[in-house]
Amino acid sequence: MEFMDAVGELQALPNDIHLLCPRQHDDDFSRYDDLTEQDESGKSVAQLVEEARARREKFLSCMQILAFNQDGVAELQDWIWRKLDDALERCDLCIQEYYKGKIWLVEKLKENYDDEDIEKFARMLDEWDIKRITRNLTTAAEKLKALPPQEMSIHALDTASLLSIFETLSCEAMLRNDRLLKDYFDVPFKLVQTKRPLKVSDYIPAVTYFLFDPDQTRSFWAISAWSRYPRPPTTAEFDWAVKEGLLRALAEASQQPPDIAVVQRLWRGLQFIVKRLDKEQITHNLRALDIDACRLSVEHLAIPSPGLRFLLNTIQILLEKAPGDFWDAMQTISPQAIVEQVFYNPQLEAFLMQATDDEPYDKSILKEMLSWIQPFMSSLKGAHQPSACRFLVSQLLNRFQDPRFPNISRYHCFRTGLTALLHTLRTFTDHESSRGSVARVVLSETLQIVSDNINQILEPPMFAVEPVQQREITSSCMDVIRNTLALECQSLKTDYEVILRQNTLHHGVSTYSPAIWDAVVAHLHESNGGLSTAALLGILPLVGLEKFPTKGEDSREKTHFNVIYGHLTHWPAKLSSG
Repeated sequence: MEFMDAVGELQALPNDIHLLCPRQHDDDFSRYDDLTEQDESGKSVAQLVEEARARREKFLSCMQILAFNQDGVAELQDWIWRKLDDALERCDLCIQEYYKGKIWLVEKLKENYDDEDIEKFARMLDEWDIKRITRNLTTAAEKLKALPPQEMSIHALDTASLLSIFETLSCEAMLRNDRLLKDYFDVPFKLVQTKRPLKVSDYIPAVTYFLFDPDQTRSFWAISAWSRYPRPPTTAEFDWAVKEGLLRALAEASQQPPDIAVVQRLWRGLQFIVKRLDKEQITHNLRALDIDACRLSVEHLAIPSPGLRFLLNTIQILLEKAPGDFWDAMQTISPQAIVEQVFYNPQLEAFLMQATDDEPYDKSILKEMLSWIQPFMSSLKGAHQPSACRFLVSQLLNRFQDPRFPNISRYHCFRTGLTALLHTLRTFTDHESSRGSVARVVLSETLQIVSDNINQILEPPMFAVEPVQQREITSSCMDVIRNTLALECQSLKTDYEVILRQNTLHHGVSTYSPAIWDAVVAHLHESNGGLSTAALLGILPLVGLEKFPTKGEDSREKTHFNVIYGHLTHWPAKLSSG
């Protein structure tokens, strides 16, 4: 038989050496994760890891014997089962390598066997694993229940009993079966953590499966584990420890009609995963899943649930780390449609109504309702900003300024609305290339937002906040005025330069917003020095411009330029007379 020689080689190995991992004996507790190091015998870790890989794959390949019914194999089968149990009852590293190796073995079997036979074989291995795990979990539960609380810890268990808890955390056959977890795992898992939480340093399947679990003990443990990881999972770790558990949660939350509790658990958990992923992993691992989490996030925005806070946190992280991937997933969904989903969700208003002055803003739900807006606006290209900005400003500077909302909510909404508006304006005033890359109608739409809200900007509400916070509002309003006037003047300056070079305009002529300019002039007085300064800084681009001579010419562009120039240069005279 083809496996006889391989089994013979494995049987000839020293008894102490671990069949599934690089450890050389039972007193070896090395992790073997730094391939540049050497072990106590002088061998390189890289060499030991490679030898362990060959050893492990040889053993896993020999496990195919377990599916045979021929004469003369029973003794070999008993040896394999015995060595497997022995390895998994004495070494945590062997446990991880075995469960990763099972995936490798199933893929290898696909080369020679049909799916039905492979499924039958995999089921047999799962049943054996479950039998071993539940036997040892039962022992662990009995030992822990017999102890007083102060003695309950991992040190109270023998190796096999303790490792059965850790093996469960890597065994998907256990993790997918809630009945087995309830009957065998939950009690020892809870009792062993009576004094201190059970910590894991590696990414293992349970940290993802439990993250979305309705059982509080399991989910809190998983949240704690994800919060402590110092680095993102590698691609191999994502495929083994994250992919299946996350896909299962995404599939459950995609069912129609949506189960509110399931949806809430999905986004509560997923925010911890995306916090750990980097941009490349979001692109190549998260978005490669059969269900697109980015797309699903927007589909869930309309669900009225307290889970909106977790959903917005997740979207914020995605926008900060991988804005291109987020918008690629949206396809034809517009930015304005997304913000409308958020602001028409009754849960948003409910959260704003609950805000209190004595709660620190940085730890508040109010912040979670608003902090996604800045990265959202930053992720948009210039042409897409005004429509989203218009809706945001209408909500934050108008709807949520109703006196029925708490003072603290109104203050932060107003401040956030100003920030969004200022960001849109500065996209064009700070970057000449941005102004030139969009149609004039985009700039006009931006100016119209200011025009529609000019009274709130020139006369912002007085909030019951610290003086420095009120000054921030005033300062932001003046920044909006300065950038608004600058945008009109910069646009006119661009027209001037183009007409000088080409004698015509191809992008449409500049606009003039009398509602803005007239309102600014009306509010100028000696006590409003901040507005005077903002306005003067805003019109600086006009310096050096002059009217075009048009006598004998039929140039519509030059005539229009001269009219706009006349309006804008008439304004400083009003300032000096005011």
